[in-house]
Amino acid sequence: MNLLLRAGLVFLLLMTIALVYQTNTALACSCAQNPDPKKALGNATAVFSGVVTDIKRTGGLWESSVAVKIVTINVWKGQKNNSFIIYTAEQSASCGYEFKKGEEYIVYAYENDGKLSTNYCSRTALLKDAKEDLQALGEGFPPNNDNSARMPLSSTEKWAYGGAGSVLFAGTVFAVVKRKKRNTK
Repeated sequence: MNLLLRAGLVFLLLMTIALVYQTNTALACSCAQNPDPKKALGNATAVFSGVVTDIKRTGGLWESSVAVKIVTINVWKGQKNNSFIIYTAEQSASCGYEFKKGEEYIVYAYENDGKLSTNYCSRTALLKDAKEDLQALGEGFPPNNDNSARMPLSSTEKWAYGGAGSVLFAGTVFAVVKRKKRNTK
């Protein structure tokens, strides 16, 4: 058998073995046990309850995240804003917390690159399931400043505005060039 044919057969055999014996490990979110509510309060940048009013995908092509607007009900720690924007990974496999529009939550948020974020491994939970937290943290304080958070643009909106701006710019350049040609005649 010629050397090239042997090398090809060995390569195919090794690839077949690799495919057959590959491990099927899935990378999933893994969390340590949550601390009690008082300790989690101490570790968090902000702790508040509120209702989700908007959810937008904000990540790029390779990194997917969501921004969640939450209108505040009570605050236990942090600024007493009327609303907050919280960032989390888009998928629970990446430890993202899955918020649903219209639902009420207690949120334990942490500052990350100047933004508040939360994840599946925090004590963030549906408010109706947070009896232990509400009992340990007490009543909390209502929001008292007019600081309403604004949602960032989604990646789709960024592309749309960028495209519209490009078309407007191209149209302006075209009109100026056409006008100059007309004036030089």
